[in-house]
Amino acid sequence: MTTAALPSLRVSADLREAAQSVLLQGESLSEDARSSGYYHAAATVHDELQRKLDARRKQVLG
Repeated sequence: MTTAALPSLRVSADLREAAQSVLLQGESLSEDARSSGYYHAAATVHDELQRKLDARRKQVLG
């Protein structure tokens, strides 16, 4: 499997603020994985996001 860099995307200020509002301490929207050499597997990221989404849905919807 090969890796590829995704181009930067322009987003509205509202979308950026919404995305930043759910980040935990020390997280950022832009990390320089190339310089650190530390990457996350897509499946791991997906699983963590799904866990957070499920927890929030449970909190909001009961």
